Amino acid sequence: MTSTFARLGVDIGRVIIDGSSHPSGDDTSFVSGTEADALATVAMTGAFQALGRLNAVFGGRVWLVSKCHARVQGRSER
Repeated sequence: MTSTFARLGVDIGRVIIDGSSHPSGDDTSFVSGTEADALATVAMTGAFQALGRLNAVFGGRVWLVSKCHARVQGRSER
């Protein structure tokens, strides 16, 4: 059980995004490629299920963490 003040930050690249599954073999297409390239990059197996469970454990206090600018932030949100 976590305290009411516990929070969790989860990195996006290579934690949620499975860059190695992309045809280019890395997650840089998410940053420098086209919108279609970015959205073709799949999630790590089980990532969304795990995030759902973690969100329940942390009482909705789970944040996605990434060093990105506005364009990549939009892709991450999509």
